[in-house]
Amino acid sequence: MRAFIGIRIKADKGLLEIIDKLGKFKELRLVKPEVMHLNLKFLGDIDEEQAGQIKSILDEIAASAETNAFDLRLSNLGVFPDKKFIRVVWLGVESEPLMKLHSHLEEKLAGLGFMKEQGYKPHITLARAKGRPPEEVHDVLNKEYNRDVRVMKIELIKSTLTEQGPLYETIHEVELK
Repeated sequence: MRAFIGIRIKADKGLLEIIDKLGKFKELRLVKPEVMHLNLKFLGDIDEEQAGQIKSILDEIAASAETNAFDLRLSNLGVFPDKKFIRVVWLGVESEPLMKLHSHLEEKLAGLGFMKEQGYKPHITLARAKGRPPEEVHDVLNKEYNRDVRVMKIELIKSTLTEQGPLYETIHEVELK
C-alpha cells in the first residue's frame, strides 16, 4: 500500500476563500479541502509488516512525555519550484514542535530502513499547475493568511491515486497529550 504519515488540516473560511480565488485559474488543479493535510513523512509502498512497525512507532511517540499536542502557524502562500515556473501552490507552516516531531519520526523510521529526508519544508499543498498560470495568480499568492491550528493527532494514511484525485484512508491514528 502507498502510505504517508500526516496531520489532517480542516480548511477555515479564510482558506476556503483563497482556494476559491485559486480555482479561477484553469491552469491550477485544486486539492479538495476535505483531503488537505500536512505530510510529515512520505513512506511510499509499504507492506503489512512495515505498517505494523510504523503503528508501533507512532504509538511510542504519542506516549512519550516529549510529544504533546501543539500549535501550527499556517501562513504565507508560496510555490514550488519558483514564481516564474509554478508547479505547486502551497500554504506555509511554522512550528518548532512540528520540526522536533519530524526529526523524532525520521530517527525512528531510519531504524526501519526509511531514508531520512533532508531539508524538510513543511507545507500544505493547495493546488498543482497543469499549465502556466497567468500573472494574476500572483495577486492571490500575495494575500495575507495567518491562522493557528492545534494538532491533537497524527495519522498513518493509505493513499490511493485515482483519476479524480487521491483517496486517503486512515490506517492508524494516535492522540497527542
